[in-house]
Amino acid sequence: MKLVFEKIPNQMALEKRSVRNPLANENGSIIIVALMVLVIMTVIGLLSADTVQVENFIIRNQAIYKQNMSMADAAMMEAFQRFMQIPPDSPNIVDVDGSALAWVNDMHDPWAAVDWYNVDTSARLLDATNSLAINTAANLADRGENAAGNLRAAFVGWETVPLPGGGSESLGVGSNEPVWRAGRIMSEYVSLGGGGADHGYGMMRMEIGIKRRIVLN
Repeated sequence: MKLVFEKIPNQMALEKRSVRNPLANENGSIIIVALMVLVIMTVIGLLSADTVQVENFIIRNQAIYKQNMSMADAAMMEAFQRFMQIPPDSPNIVDVDGSALAWVNDMHDPWAAVDWYNVDTSARLLDATNSLAINTAANLADRGENAAGNLRAAFVGWETVPLPGGGSESLGVGSNEPVWRAGRIMSEYVSLGGGGADHGYGMMRMEIGIKRRIVLN
């Protein structure tokens, strides 16, 4: 007769096996990780969107600035050409105080001598009383500003020109005598449309110096 002995497991050991540690439970952890990654990607996307928006504004402003500068430069060049076509003995450029041309001005006028160089001056300085309307720039029509007269140019003068050997030519030179004089061509663009509405394109002022021989009458 053969006796078989069967090992009975310890009751406490069975109880320990049946108790599970909740900290060791990894069910659902992948969802938490996915949510964290999604939140991080969302934050990065929002920051990138803000950066792109700011860069777009910068690019737009740079384009507007270049257009404004091109228009002001074109107005100045057109005024320069018109001025150089006036005969050197014309009273309209010899006598800037009594010129029949509204856009020929005395350099001592307050707007030309002071306001033009004041960095705090944001109001337009060139108008129908002292400047010439330039309506040839194509961008004005594209912006709906062609009839607003907001692109203008003017001439201011005269200054005596120092001679190479020192001194300068006297204003008392006899009639029909050519003398050197210096002046400035100014141009101004102001973002105004029909009815005076501000289109938000800002303001641009430019000037160049010119020297010309004029004949005193």
